[in-house]
Amino acid sequence: MKIEFDASNPEECGMVQRMFSPQPIDDNPFAYQQPITEPEQPVAEPEQPVAEPAQPTAEPERPPIVVDVDLDASGVPWDVRIHSTGKTQNNNGTWKLRRGVDKALVEQIKAELVGAPSAPTTEPVTDPAVVFGKSATVDWSTLCARVSPGIAAGTHNGIAEAQFLANHQLENVHLLANRPDLFEEYLKAVGA
Repeated sequence: MKIEFDASNPEECGMVQRMFSPQPIDDNPFAYQQPITEPEQPVAEPEQPVAEPAQPTAEPERPPIVVDVDLDASGVPWDVRIHSTGKTQNNNGTWKLRRGVDKALVEQIKAELVGAPSAPTTEPVTDPAVVFGKSATVDWSTLCARVSPGIAAGTHNGIAEAQFLANHQLENVHLLANRPDLFEEYLKAVGA
């Protein structure tokens, strides 16, 4: 687009000015107004107080934990394993015992409840065959000797072994070494 006008003619200059002016101007054709724009000043936000890093303080004191435990006259708490279900007491203020509870068990649990070490009634049993209630006639080396040929020949029944281990909650066959009571059953399951 081309605009021609006589620059000496104030009326034509005013018309051109009105066409291109972003703001309306007064009727004076010589009063050309540039839009007044002041440089924008950034608005200063009010300064926030800077929080100082928290200083480590001592832990607040916690109130003591109060546990409401029923004790009998001898200071023994009630225990479902040895005491009657109604939490009833004898005339002397001690808990009534359950019917048929072994006296040694009662003394052991009472010692445990009051924090005194209990004397073991018998020697601890460490033989797994005795712990699990069976006498093992096959030992670990015999078990390995009977299974190894099938593994070497590729005829070992791995599926039956996996099922046996899963049924007895054993993660792998090496854990079977701690369960001699299962050796014979394992050999039958895998066909060795």
